[in-house]
Amino acid sequence: MNLVSSAWIPVRTRGGWRRVIRPAEIIDGIGTDDEPVAPDWGRGDFDVATYEFLIGLVLAATPPQGARDWDARRREPPDVAALDAAFAPHAPAFELAGDGPRFLQDRKRFEVGAPTPIERLLLDAPGESALRKNQDVLTHRDRHPAFDLPTAAIALYALQQFAPSGGAGNRTSMRGGGPFTALALPSERSGAGLWRAVWLNVPEGRPADPADPRVFPWMAPTRTSENDRATCPDDGNQRADAHPAQAFFGMPRRLRLTIEGAQATGFHQKPQGVKYVGWRHPLSPYYRQKPEGDLLPAHPRPGRFGYRDWVAATAGDDKGLREAARAITDAKARLDPADGARLLIAGWSMNNMEAEDFVLAIQPLHLSPNQRDLDALARDMAEAGEAAWRLTRSALRRALFAEGATVSLDAAMFEAARTTFFDRTEDAFHRQLAIADPMAEAPRQRWLATLRRSALDLFGEIAGKALTDPARDGARIARAARLLHADLDGRNRKTNPIHQALGLDAPGPKAKEARAS
Repeated sequence: MNLVSSAWIPVRTRGGWRRVIRPAEIIDGIGTDDEPVAPDWGRGDFDVATYEFLIGLVLAATPPQGARDWDARRREPPDVAALDAAFAPHAPAFELAGDGPRFLQDRKRFEVGAPTPIERLLLDAPGESALRKNQDVLTHRDRHPAFDLPTAAIALYALQQFAPSGGAGNRTSMRGGGPFTALALPSERSGAGLWRAVWLNVPEGRPADPADPRVFPWMAPTRTSENDRATCPDDGNQRADAHPAQAFFGMPRRLRLTIEGAQATGFHQKPQGVKYVGWRHPLSPYYRQKPEGDLLPAHPRPGRFGYRDWVAATAGDDKGLREAARAITDAKARLDPADGARLLIAGWSMNNMEAEDFVLAIQPLHLSPNQRDLDALARDMAEAGEAAWRLTRSALRRALFAEGATVSLDAAMFEAARTTFFDRTEDAFHRQLAIADPMAEAPRQRWLATLRRSALDLFGEIAGKALTDPARDGARIARAARLLHADLDGRNRKTNPIHQALGLDAPGPKAKEARAS
């Protein structure tokens, strides 16, 4: 099976049915019920991996060569024949099996001994330790004795893109184990087809040489990482180790699939795959632990993706500690605010080698003619939300525990309360950003009112349940409630953290001048 010329990608169409297409057909039937609108594997990680595969293929074969070129092809997309012609020179790098180069597999044959079961390509498959201890309870072993070739191809790609730590010498992906993927998606009203989604996220560049192994590393002997040898990106230096498009075709794991007829039944693996250093993947947000530190790829935490995470992924911060995904920054510059857009963000939350949770969310991506000011407003609102929660948490501790009592044993209760607070304020957060003039004071005042109301309601609910003995607890809870009111109103501190975050300490024009400066 050739991943360029064969039909192997399942998609959902605008009409609601399922098709299986080859890559060039992502542009087929635009505006009709046959138009592909999204990958449809039935697994979120495979769907996200398919977006990444298609973006990488377009980047290697026919990327936008500047803003004008991107906009021209947005307005007048190519047809299937044009994409087929652009992809065809790269087809030799996309054979899944055979004696020559194999897609994302080591050139060297090392099929010795029994193969590893094919299901171990999945990030949520039970690991060696779980199998030895019979701990594969939630995710059982032997679910998939074989994969058909399309499934094997996307499972292999997903593993190489998201690879977690895997024992001695088995490298993680260039973004570490289980990275966040952040994609900009067109809004429904602007025509949310699969081609438009892919094209919106393709970085600018120049077509790659199909024979260049710096793009597809399996086209040459693997650049292994013995003695900690690293592979660095091309930053304009012709002697660099890899082409920028290798961000989408990294090969940290040295694998060879065992293929029998039309099925993949297992794989063999060797350590010391490619070690990636210094890369900035276009589809991931990054952070620094300190202003002068190295950029590190962001990774999801178990649970719901909320607006605090949304701000980090789409707006970064103004302290140099967080940077939005490049694809999101590019989309904001490329799109007309009237078109609207959405954010797709996903990733495996990993605990070392074990998958804990797959996070997947589609949320608004707010656009404005004053994008910098809107991003600043989003950061301020998120900071104020954090401050409001901290005040609420302090009030709950004062209300529920006697002086000097430890609350460490009740961490789960406070985490549940924290989740409730941010869940309740999330819709209002996005509603304010969708309608806001980012330089006006009104959205900040409305957000302040939302935080105040949500904090007091949550305090009342939790403290009310704890009021089992009014004579003993009533005075303490009432005192904590009064202090929370004063904190939320800014009457209890010289510099109230919520008002300070929102720039509302100074009244009227002075606050606006301070925010503008």
